[in-house]
Amino acid sequence: MTSHGGCGPDLKIIDDKGELTSEVKDCMERMAKYKICVFTGHRTFAEQYAMVKYAHEIGGHILLTHSGGSAWGPEVDLCSVGTVEKAKEIVEMGAYIEVALHQFVGASAIWPITVPTVTTDWLKAMGPKNIVMSQKHHEKSPD
Repeated sequence: MTSHGGCGPDLKIIDDKGELTSEVKDCMERMAKYKICVFTGHRTFAEQYAMVKYAHEIGGHILLTHSGGSAWGPEVDLCSVGTVEKAKEIVEMGAYIEVALHQFVGASAIWPITVPTVTTDWLKAMGPKNIVMSQKHHEKSPD
């Protein structure tokens, strides 16, 4: 599986040692200079961690999108900040973590989750610091 969940071609952002590529660093430096927040998108924990670490080093801003309290649990690497301990470490470096509201309501709140409270348990343990709630919103297209 590609790091982004199969949506288009893969963009390699870390090397075999887990370090960000020079192109990603350059991009993040430019964004930090102009105070533009980096959104991680569908990335693995290793990729997100490398981006958070670098953003912290250069004084940048970063939001780990679709990452908080993964509905499949912290053992799933894709789009997850992992355990509460890992998430707290990331937050201490200044990152914000998005948690999608649709994980709590509607069909997404019950499928394919095997433990329905995994997200709420994660949030209770994590606390509100640097958590951003988002809402997945679908509007019917006008005819």
